[in-house]
Amino acid sequence: MKQKIIKILVALIISICAWVMMRFVVYVSAFSSLVMLLGFKTMDDRLFVECVLLIFSILLYVNIYQLLSNRFSAKLIKIEAIVFFALLLAITMLKSIGTREINMDIFDIYSSIIEYPASVLINFLLFIPVGAVFFYFLKTFPKAFLASIALVVGIEASQYLFSLGICDIVDFTIDMIGATVGILIPSILRDYGYRIIYEDKYFLKIARLQKSEADCAVAPKDKMLDSKIKLICATVFLVVFILTTATGFAFYDYKGYVASETVNETNDDTLFNMYEKSTSVDEMREIINNLARFKVDDLESSNEWLSISSSGIFKARGVIANYEPWLAQNDTLCYGVSLAVQEELGNIVVAHGLPLIVTSETKFLISGNAIDHAEFEEIILQQFFLYNLEAEFSLQDGWFKAETLSFSPTKAAQNISYVWFNYQDFTESIKRAETFAGKHLFEISTGRNSTIDGYIDVLSESQGMPSYFTMRIDEQINNIVICHTLDVWFNGDIPSSFLEKLPKDNSSVSVKVSIQDGRAVYIE
Repeated sequence: MKQKIIKILVALIISICAWVMMRFVVYVSAFSSLVMLLGFKTMDDRLFVECVLLIFSILLYVNIYQLLSNRFSAKLIKIEAIVFFALLLAITMLKSIGTREINMDIFDIYSSIIEYPASVLINFLLFIPVGAVFFYFLKTFPKAFLASIALVVGIEASQYLFSLGICDIVDFTIDMIGATVGILIPSILRDYGYRIIYEDKYFLKIARLQKSEADCAVAPKDKMLDSKIKLICATVFLVVFILTTATGFAFYDYKGYVASETVNETNDDTLFNMYEKSTSVDEMREIINNLARFKVDDLESSNEWLSISSSGIFKARGVIANYEPWLAQNDTLCYGVSLAVQEELGNIVVAHGLPLIVTSETKFLISGNAIDHAEFEEIILQQFFLYNLEAEFSLQDGWFKAETLSFSPTKAAQNISYVWFNYQDFTESIKRAETFAGKHLFEISTGRNSTIDGYIDVLSESQGMPSYFTMRIDEQINNIVICHTLDVWFNGDIPSSFLEKLPKDNSSVSVKVSIQDGRAVYIE
């Protein structure tokens, strides 16, 4: 009876400590990762989250008590294994729907450990049971190791093939280290004669067999091969860890985000000189009517992506493309937030870029709940690609003042159109920007070459992936610059004639474009 009480107390203490640790992981270190997987509404439901944590803690208590008692329910283990593998597939395959990338840089391991320790730890821990389960059913280290490789390769390949995430050599390495540890633990225990056997019809136990019985259970040839492969795997992973860590210390310069240390000071532009709207509602409606449009195969775009309320507040829905912090003239920390609003005509997508200035007066909402500026910096800006944005802003003397920014979380990272503004100096941009007054940005159609004038912001060339460049066209409205961007693709490799045409300074270029297979294509 005394031993039973001790086992209960030990299992209870461990499960309570695990519950405290899980709460820290859920609400602090891995919060953004769980938001990506489950969505903010789920994470915001504290009762649901606490119930899930309580269920995990109870299951942990039961398993620890069974381990201390050396008596395991076979049915419970099977149920837990099924649930675990279902969760494993959900976590690895559903967290980044719509993302399709490849990363083959093994030396990213060090930066991942420094920047995303919770993600690395979760991946490592998730695959320890995988290795243990494979070893239990396949009996030998080589078979379990090959099965683990097949599973991890299958997961990483599926993420790329079905646009479910990044096919990442770093994830593969970390997952395999976890799986290898999971194989090694029962393998070493087996070398010392320990086996999992049925105590009766419903319960299992760990028993240490006599040396003669243990030797008979594994053929000498298999035992020797097992030992050699274990030594090779341990050596390979040790060398990989030493090399990547040493390379990280030598070349990687990680600096954590500190807003006050990354800001710049504004110049002598008119930013922040006034907080009162300088344009009437009628003038603002006229601005919307005169915004530039574009034509695709004789279909004309509209300006419905930007609207205005009766109180004279602009509204637009999109995503944050990037942001820039700096100190205003009164030493107040502010942000320039680039809002990208996508407009689609046929299969052609144009991103409209709006520069919003976030001041101390800006209000923030997540799923309807108000947050303060500190939470905006810590939650939104660090994971802005996980949120849609509905912005309300007013036109000031040469800038857009963000009045209210309402964020709604998405379940996966988004493909965000590239939009960038130099928030320190709007004056130079205004000098270059054109006032379209209702004219067209461009007119492109299938089978006909058209000329587009603008700036080349991005030139992307990836091995095995189509190459493209992003064309940016600036537009001036009431002494402020907005922009419009279009991705233009190449047929094959980037031609040398295009590279020769790239300007050495920040000047505009003219390119010929046609529509082929539903997308804008560069014509030499």
